[in-house]
Amino acid sequence: MLEAQERHSLAQKITLKRRLPAPEICRVVREAAGVSTADVAEALGVSRQTISNWETGRRVPRGRLLVGYLEVLDLLRESA
Repeated sequence: MLEAQERHSLAQKITLKRRLPAPEICRVVREAAGVSTADVAEALGVSRQTISNWETGRRVPRGRLLVGYLEVLDLLRESA
């Protein structure tokens, strides 16, 4: 099992290879899949306002939240 430090390092390496789409694209992908900000927030363990901040470009997810958000966006793209 990976230690916390190793997980963090792995998450950083993953995020270096993948970039977060523009905030507007993230919103469009979510809406096209028919998923609410509350649904995405619940899946990631954050508030609905946090997702809204990411989708408007006020804030950017980092670390494990970035990795999780990228995974959610991939799943939403596949389902749309």
